[in-house]
Amino acid sequence: MKKTNHFKKIKEALPSVFTLFSATLIVLSFLPGSAHLLIWIALCPWFETLKRARSRKQALREGFWLGALMSLGGFFWLVHAIHQYGGFSWFLSFCIFFLGIGWGELQFSAFSWIAQPLMHKPSSVRLSTQIALLYTGIDWLTPKLFQDTLGHTLHQAPHLSQAADLGGVFLLTFLIVYTNHTIWKYFSHRAWKKFQKTEWTAIAALVSFWIYGSVRLHQLESLPEKTISVAAIQSNIADFEKIAAKHGSQEAGNQILQTFLALTQEAMNHPTPDLVIWPETAYPSYFRSPQNWSQINLDRELEQFLKKMKIPIIFGGYDISSARTYRETYNGLFLVNPNGDFQTYRKNILLPFAEYIPGYQFFPFLKEAFPQIGYFGTGTLNGSLKVQFNHSENAMSITPLICCEVLFSSFVLKAVDQDKSQLMVNITNDSWFGNWGEPQLHLALASFRSIENRLPLIRATNTGISALILPTGAIVQPTHLNEKCVLKTLVPINRFSRTLIQVWGDWFGPFALAISFLGSLKLLRKKFTNI
Repeated sequence: MKKTNHFKKIKEALPSVFTLFSATLIVLSFLPGSAHLLIWIALCPWFETLKRARSRKQALREGFWLGALMSLGGFFWLVHAIHQYGGFSWFLSFCIFFLGIGWGELQFSAFSWIAQPLMHKPSSVRLSTQIALLYTGIDWLTPKLFQDTLGHTLHQAPHLSQAADLGGVFLLTFLIVYTNHTIWKYFSHRAWKKFQKTEWTAIAALVSFWIYGSVRLHQLESLPEKTISVAAIQSNIADFEKIAAKHGSQEAGNQILQTFLALTQEAMNHPTPDLVIWPETAYPSYFRSPQNWSQINLDRELEQFLKKMKIPIIFGGYDISSARTYRETYNGLFLVNPNGDFQTYRKNILLPFAEYIPGYQFFPFLKEAFPQIGYFGTGTLNGSLKVQFNHSENAMSITPLICCEVLFSSFVLKAVDQDKSQLMVNITNDSWFGNWGEPQLHLALASFRSIENRLPLIRATNTGISALILPTGAIVQPTHLNEKCVLKTLVPINRFSRTLIQVWGDWFGPFALAISFLGSLKLLRKKFTNI
């Protein structure tokens, strides 16, 4: 009897088959191709699990498992990052990853606990709307490392994804959850029936989104006011430290610089680009702030090359504060115009556990325990870069974004709107995360910034995937991974035009949360009134 109870407890602690099925469908929905179609039914098995749950505690457990299994299948590449960044063994990296997978998608847990009683209510437009708003609001509130949400699965559904310029990716998440709940309610009756108001509302919503997307795509197909030729340099150099360990720091710096100079010289062949972009930390030193003779020589060689090139160049490197008491290092981006004008941007949003450890300012021993972490300083949003082209008297505003900054919708919206930018530039180094999973996901998530701001985005990476992203979110000329190459492309440039989400900000997530909160207060008030 005790043995039977023991196995029963183990079975109750494990996820249901329905939860496992939902997690699998969600992970598959993010894959390239037509896999995004799976997202329209991905939540249905999970909703059935919540309905069958005998208590909120059981529903909470199923929600936790859904988040954990989704993280396991969707973020497995973090093991590679932990191994590379942290310097841990593969075994220890796997252990750290497994300890953390349950905490990356906590919106499923919170939603399960709150929404479990609602799963027994009869189908209605109001119920599906309430469910979709509740999930979307909780999802927006949940802190995440990579800012992912279900709406991102529509990155290869161009007609539906265009609505992101209205309410951002969370508006798409709302549509997905609403449709899933409606489909689940329809089939959970275990009998075919005619479509009711709820089903027709879901169809009308999908059709409306599709029509809006078709109209916007048609509008954006018109010829741009002008184009500029951009060359993004992909050096296929992943790790300075590995080269330095083999050849020494000085020789490693020379080798890396020579590689970029040679590829840039190759890019200068006809047609000559208007702008050259190197990826994140491409320059292996402190530009114009050298700390030794070796770095002075690197600066001198680069400066001489730029004078001969006579076109603007953007590149990643390290910057250092000028304070005498405490000199802080920054992950920086530099612009050098043909006239020698020099502008700097310092990364604002740092990647936790890679570029800093949260709380290290209060616990100094962390820096000694984990010396491999960057511990970079945090920059400030100090405006766009002003690029001066040889063929134009007017400078063009460009919004610089380093690595994961492109994932934060509100940050990018504010940066673009601040100086009415006409182009976004994202430099990054995805080599830390391996060859499969993160490079593709990072690129897909970045495409929504182009839709929201209706601006082109040039992405320059060290090892791939470099690409041009059009204002429609279409990814053009993606490079191959682990390939040394030059991406030369014509970038469409139009006058700055504000979208609804730029005017209102990333509004739909907090709107959904507020409406859900007010709805909960109304239910509580009704409950206590009836006592």
